[in-house]
Amino acid sequence: MKHITSAAVVTAAVAQLSSGLAQAAVSTNEANFLNAISTPVLESFEGLTPDVFGSPAERSSVVTTDFSISDTVLVFDVINGPVAGAFPTDGVQHVVWYANGGGSNSATFSFDSPIDAFGLSISDAEENIGFTTNTGEAGIAAVPGPNANLQFFGITSPGMTTITLTRPNQSDALKFDEVYYEFASGNVVPEPSAFAIWGLLGLTLGGFGWLRRRK
Repeated sequence: MKHITSAAVVTAAVAQLSSGLAQAAVSTNEANFLNAISTPVLESFEGLTPDVFGSPAERSSVVTTDFSISDTVLVFDVINGPVAGAFPTDGVQHVVWYANGGGSNSATFSFDSPIDAFGLSISDAEENIGFTTNTGEAGIAAVPGPNANLQFFGITSPGMTTITLTRPNQSDALKFDEVYYEFASGNVVPEPSAFAIWGLLGLTLGGFGWLRRRK
């Protein structure tokens, strides 16, 4: 009976640990998002050389210290000051993501190291902006609003390295600024955690074997 009880306890602990790894939370409130994380890093594009607003765009990617934003064509500009219904939310610079002539396009934030939290300010959204992550989350990051609307999108999920924003209709240029992220703490990423689970099971099975030999 003791063996069965011990196995049940270990199984429950492993199940709880596994479910904790998969938990994710989405926030539309910047203050709540920042309160939920402990060591946020802020990127507001202030150190990048500004471009000239308008067509054609000058960049197919925006590269910062810890991450890049990329598309397959020239659709980005780094702009100084407010333009066409959008404005910087931290400092004086922000990124403009232009429409690309119809069809769907996407902007991918790729991080050099895993992160557990990601958030940004989105202005002038005129259609649903979808999101996906490499850890399997998907949903809506922003919804249609009036000209110059401002929205916040934040997500916490262990071990993210890419977050992709997608807009199906490309009704207008979209702007974002004030990107927050928090690096993964310690080894809280899927691979090391999986090893921890198997290590726990291995120790448990080894203990059962030792008890049997003592009989």
